[in-house]
Amino acid sequence: VHDTLEAGAYTNYPAIVTHFISQAALAIKTLEEWSISFDKNIKGVYNLALEGGHSFARILHQKDSTGKHIMERLFSQIKNFPNIQIIENLEVFKLLKPNNGSIMGALAWCSENQRTIAIKTKRVVLCTGGLGSLFHYSTNPASAKGQGIALAQSIGANCESLQNIQFHPTALWSTQNKRLKLISEALRGAGAFLRNEAGERFMSGVHPLKDLAPRDVVSRAIIQELKLQANLYVYLDATSINSEDWYNHFPGILNNCLEEGINPAKDWIPVVPAAHYSCGGIKTDVNGFTNISGLFILGETASTGLHGANRLASNSLLEAVLMAKGLSQKLSLISKHINKAPELMLYKFFSDQESIKKSELYNQKIRDVLQENCHIIKTIRGLNIALKSLLEIKGKVELEFHAQNIEGIRLKLFMNVALMLVESSLEIKENKGVFYNEDFTKVLQ
Repeated sequence: VHDTLEAGAYTNYPAIVTHFISQAALAIKTLEEWSISFDKNIKGVYNLALEGGHSFARILHQKDSTGKHIMERLFSQIKNFPNIQIIENLEVFKLLKPNNGSIMGALAWCSENQRTIAIKTKRVVLCTGGLGSLFHYSTNPASAKGQGIALAQSIGANCESLQNIQFHPTALWSTQNKRLKLISEALRGAGAFLRNEAGERFMSGVHPLKDLAPRDVVSRAIIQELKLQANLYVYLDATSINSEDWYNHFPGILNNCLEEGINPAKDWIPVVPAAHYSCGGIKTDVNGFTNISGLFILGETASTGLHGANRLASNSLLEAVLMAKGLSQKLSLISKHINKAPELMLYKFFSDQESIKKSELYNQKIRDVLQENCHIIKTIRGLNIALKSLLEIKGKVELEFHAQNIEGIRLKLFMNVALMLVESSLEIKENKGVFYNEDFTKVLQ
């Protein structure tokens, strides 16, 4: 609890923090019941890792691919339930809700046959991840553009703390792919440390925890080093880690480095901060309930108050598991009889190659604006430039895309999240956690 509150700059909700942390054992037990396994030593005791902001080693893991392991195990089992229908390649682009009413359903675009599908339902659960793809460099999948946040906000859901975006300090630098591979901080917990292009360790005088300082501290320190050097990256020196640990504990990182022509046992790893996790989102309670009847939000798309101004490493998995468990139990208690939703009048939506190319250009412009003016270190002037630029782009998009053009609709969702991010950043008047405005520091000095 202490580490979570300290990482979150004490802007977390203490009761919410206690709720989630006190149920960590329940979350672990639940996952293990679903055949998820965590690494143990030869004595059968959990092999715990140390991550940034933690007082001691307490992180359960499955080598260096814990999230992937959980996803694959759960997805393989969900197919066995006859009451669950999985529909892939279907993208929700509009939630249906009358004024002052409850959720009626959603409209979704099927990319395979280029048609719109109406989903009639009185309950919608959004777990669409974060908004890392608003920036050039992100550890998130390319699809993480904050769609869930934009969809929920468009029907009146309350949003909070969007300005609190956590940048992971050590993503593997690559000139080939802007979706960067994560170099887990567990590697730093195992003895790796950062160097600048001159080979100097620069975290020693920055924070008492040095290279294992909270992620916002490490990310800002790297940005300051980048300003002073020619390289677009700094280095992570993991050469002290023995070959047994590479193969047993960090095989994913090892393979990712080798694919880039880097042998991390001998070579320093080029790393750069990348957008990683949205600490804010749509405001919910601990079970994902929002202010909109029938709308529920889980995981990174939600803002429960657990993370505050900065997420403590690995708390996101804990939150996701407990929110999903809590919501499933709550919904199972609600009457299973759902009134049939009214018939929906559908417009014909469409997509075409010209609009796809045009939207890609606008997406790039939006990323350029945010990368330049709303990144790790901000200024008031930069944020105002971003707001003005985004409003100009929004005006052009409104004129150039037909109202039923799917690419234009996607673009507007992306645009709206970008505007929400900048507007929330302009409302903040002090630096806390991951939010850092250089002008506030100058005033204090």
